[in-house]
Parts: sequence; C-alpha cells; structure tokens
Amino acid sequence: DGNVITVSKIPYKFNAYIAATNDQEKQFNYCHCGWVRDSILKSEEEKISSTFCNCSGGWHKQPFEAIFERPLKVELVKSVLRGDDRCTFAIYLEDDLLPLKK
Repeated sequence: DGNVITVSKIPYKFNAYIAATNDQEKQFNYCHCGWVRDSILKSEEEKISSTFCNCSGGWHKQPFEAIFERPLKVELVKSVLRGDDRCTFAIYLEDDLLPLKK
C-alpha cells in the first residue's frame, strides 16, 4: 500500500489455528517461535515482551533489503504477544523505490 509492504506469516499449525476455540489456542498455534509459544501459556506477569518479535521483523525485511540492495525500516504492527491473533509487520520503502506514477 503506497510505500508500505505488509507481511504476515501463515500459521505454524494451520489446522489447529483454524480449529482453535479461544484466543490463547489461536495465538499458540499461530506462532513459529517456540519461546513465544511457551510464553503464551504463561501468566501475564511471566510473558515476554512483544519487542521480542522484532527478531521476526528482521527476517521479514531481509528479502526486500536484498532485492532493493539497501537497509529498510520494519515495524511490528500486530503480535500474538500483544493479544492479536497473528503477527503483522510493515516494511517501509523509500520514495525512490516506488514505481513512477502516471
């Protein structure tokens, strides 16, 4: 959308994610990270911070940095550690990378 590429992973355990009957099950079956899945099962006081998901943001932006041959900014938009049902990242392209508008 404009200069933003929005990226979300497919669920780690897709069938279990679709069949989940509550938010915790959905979040647990969505994430690919074992540390995050473990954290989802803990109390609120024991959960790790959603900033931990910035690691995944790096993985998502890496192919685009290779394509455009420059560093790009990535932002965590949604996270299962914030209570969302999926993780979504925004990857920002600089204006000079956008196609010419007619």
